[in-house]
Amino acid sequence: MGIINSIGKVFNSVASSPFGNALLTSASRRLSAAGLPFGGLFGSQDQNFAINSFDRQGDETDWRVKLTLGGAQNNPLASEMQQPVLQPLAEFGGVVFPVTPTILVQHVAHYNAQGLVHTNYPFYAYQNSETMAININGTLPVSNEEEGKYWIATVHFLRTATKMFYGGGDALRGSPPPILRLNGYGDYVFPNVPVVITNFTVELGEDVDYIPVEVTGTNTSFANANTLIQNPITTGANKFVKSTNSARQGKSITRVPMISNLNVQCQPLYSRNEITKNFSLKQFASGGGIKDGFI
Repeated sequence: MGIINSIGKVFNSVASSPFGNALLTSASRRLSAAGLPFGGLFGSQDQNFAINSFDRQGDETDWRVKLTLGGAQNNPLASEMQQPVLQPLAEFGGVVFPVTPTILVQHVAHYNAQGLVHTNYPFYAYQNSETMAININGTLPVSNEEEGKYWIATVHFLRTATKMFYGGGDALRGSPPPILRLNGYGDYVFPNVPVVITNFTVELGEDVDYIPVEVTGTNTSFANANTLIQNPITTGANKFVKSTNSARQGKSITRVPMISNLNVQCQPLYSRNEITKNFSLKQFASGGGIKDGFI
């Protein structure tokens, strides 16, 4: 350990010097600036491994990538954020990516080619412009039960955001899925952009550990467990359902992967009225229109 500590001290001293900073890669510089070691080599100082990636970014502006409910408290789903399964997301009203994700954004101007007779080059007539679907690819790390609850809430929130309002007792039945707001990196990257989730993918890998997470509240997913017991398909299935039901009485245990990839595809969505009244190219070019979420 003495050799490792010595190497760690040398690296930290080199990293903090102007010469060392010029030699380091961008990844190494980020590690050094965050007080993290390169290659797992620490100095003699104690290191805090239990850094909660879900915490706020100190007292600076929170620039993390977020997918939240639009309309804040006026959103019809706002009250559901206080339910046990979604409560970990209640502070921000949606998902905050705990690890900086990879985001792909494509802006397109469409032109129609006019193929005239006896010309070497076609003429192009402008048709329209659009911002294509934004692809967000991130990682969801889980190291304890609280982060496991956040994982469950994130997946359940995205499931909810891809479904329409439905049900005989729902006053909004027939309405499309809710519009979310995408924020991240500051006002000139994702400034409260209105989006809808077109699809999302979460990975449940075979080569990772799964930890048990208890979510308090009513376990609706096992509401029909008694019916299954009364009508078993096989004796083996009957034993399995009985043991599962008895083990889950009074609580809901979910197995959550300690590391998984999450891919979300969201489409920017602006109403005709909003574009007509609030969008101006000159204003947009000068940095205006941010409050309306135009990108």
